[in-house]
Amino acid sequence: MADQPAPKTNLPVPDTFKTKALGVAIAGVMRLITLTSRFHFHREHHLTDLLAGEQPIILVSWHNRNLMAAQPYLKLCPKGRRIHPLVSASRDGGMAARAMRSFGIECVRGSSSRGGFAALKHMMRLLKQGLDVAITPDGPRGPRYSVQGGVATTAKMTGAPIVPMIWQAKRRKELNSWDRFIVPYPFNRFHVVFGEPMIVPRDCPAVAIEEYSEKLRLQLMALTEEADRLVEGRSA
Repeated sequence: MADQPAPKTNLPVPDTFKTKALGVAIAGVMRLITLTSRFHFHREHHLTDLLAGEQPIILVSWHNRNLMAAQPYLKLCPKGRRIHPLVSASRDGGMAARAMRSFGIECVRGSSSRGGFAALKHMMRLLKQGLDVAITPDGPRGPRYSVQGGVATTAKMTGAPIVPMIWQAKRRKELNSWDRFIVPYPFNRFHVVFGEPMIVPRDCPAVAIEEYSEKLRLQLMALTEEADRLVEGRSA
């Protein structure tokens, strides 16, 4: 039997001309920043060792790092390998998806408030097909630097390792948004730090998902502090 169409409330907001135009503009800004900046990677083997094999991964970073989150993956991944980020079903998500398409990246549309369950099921299917995915655990509405259970559940159901990653830029502006969204300037210096991959056992009980989520949050916070120290040239 063919799948039934999703309810209208679960569908992404249709892209308007303005959404498409802004997405193209965002892609242009991302290219300019990437071409004029230096990227310094730390413990990137946590990602590259997995990418060298056939194991799909779940790349995880904070919502306020979304603008440049794909660039480290694109710089480090083998030719032909692709990642599918989860982005909001809102108009902001539409702009992000349009920008990512300029880099050959197709996003999965959905969130906790609109089409979230269907989006996570889609991501699980992609992982089982051997494709990489990316999730912002505190998106799309926060609270900032929180980790919802969807990441650990996806890892449990698919066996895919979670790879935490945080970047920070030396020169940047933080917007007055709920997540203090970071917009780096061109001609910049980035530090990108990777954490040890996390495996959630398939036999992990549902009550333990919260424990894995908290463990991931603490690791991401430690990476955030490390990236901040590196761009400021401070010692631990």
